[in-house]
Amino acid sequence: MLSSKDPAETIFVVFKFANLVSSLTSPTVTASYASGPNDANPSAILSGSPTVVGTDVTQKIVGGQNGTTYDLRCTITGPSPFPVYVLGARLPVKTAPTGA
Repeated sequence: MLSSKDPAETIFVVFKFANLVSSLTSPTVTASYASGPNDANPSAILSGSPTVVGTDVTQKIVGGQNGTTYDLRCTITGPSPFPVYVLGARLPVKTAPTGA
């Protein structure tokens, strides 16, 4: 479970594949509804395409609905013979409290 994010925040989630592969290609990140108030369009929290640096895949995350938890899945293709690996994370979205 990732730390919660406020709907107004922009964060970057990093999926680390170093224990699985030495190089990777074709990363895809998906977002789906996990729990809380239903979000009819959970993929809207994904901003742009994932980026790769070495064996890390980074995805920009925006918005989200207060009280909703999202499941994030990152799928990659490793080196020959092209195995497929998936890492997941659960992201709760909660509005930060106001006040001193």
